[in-house]
Amino acid sequence: MFFFPRVTLVVGASSIWNETADSLKTLMKDHNIRLHDAIYFPEPYASGEEMYQIVEKSYQVTRSK
Repeated sequence: MFFFPRVTLVVGASSIWNETADSLKTLMKDHNIRLHDAIYFPEPYASGEEMYQIVEKSYQVTRSK
């Protein structure tokens, strides 16, 4: 089991993903999970250096003690 007391949401810019992020934020509050950041990226998603940097930054920040 994993325990991450804070998370970063990486969210596509379309409305459906924004609605999903809003729902997750509500669930996170209900379960005492702290939102560190929400990073929005343009769609359509294309893998590349930008996404790598987003994931790398969010991983380092949310997993540090």
